Amino acid sequence: MNDKMPVPTKAEVTATMDVEKDGKVIATAAPKRDFYKNNEQPVSRVYNLSGLKEDLYIILAGFQDDGSATFKVHVNPLVKWLWIGGIVIGVGTFIAMLPDRRGRKS
Repeated sequence: MNDKMPVPTKAEVTATMDVEKDGKVIATAAPKRDFYKNNEQPVSRVYNLSGLKEDLYIILAGFQDDGSATFKVHVNPLVKWLWIGGIVIGVGTFIAMLPDRRGRKS
């Protein structure tokens, strides 16, 4: 019988905050920071709230023993439209490469 407990390889810190727009809570963000046993550098897991007009990225930058946390917040406008534009360009390129339906006259 093995009396040894498994040693955890990862510790996780999660902070939560409410995301408000026009005074209404639209989401509860939960960015995280992972601490791996074999790595001295923590790994941040970003919270992403995506929409047609803008994308919101919230990063857990730091935390204190008293329960307070520091966040980095980035708002990137029109990110979805970059993807939509890329799809439109791809479809347009495919259509332009199709052979002409009209027969060639010599």
